[in-house]
Amino acid sequence: MSDNINNNIADLLFEANILKKIPRSGFHFLGAGKESVAEHVFSTTFIAYIISKIMPDADALRLITMCLVHAFLAELVSSICFMYRSYIFFMIKSLQYDFAHE
Repeated sequence: MSDNINNNIADLLFEANILKKIPRSGFHFLGAGKESVAEHVFSTTFIAYIISKIMPDADALRLITMCLVHAFLAELVSSICFMYRSYIFFMIKSLQYDFAHE
């Protein structure tokens, strides 16, 4: 891989780690509760894992990937500052490739 792609991946991993410090925006709107984006992602991903065990036809990897990516992308466009938006293009192109080649 090129240095640029490696740098983009390293930046993405660093930014994903920051999600544990970012509060979910919905709680501020509702006026109660407290949960970080990372806590929400963990909960939804665990639910997806359990669903994949209960429903044998469910694609576990696809479910878990959807949970991990949906919250990250949603936070990039709603709760997190503008600097995160530069990673959206990289992630969307990567996911489009992954899902197109399954």
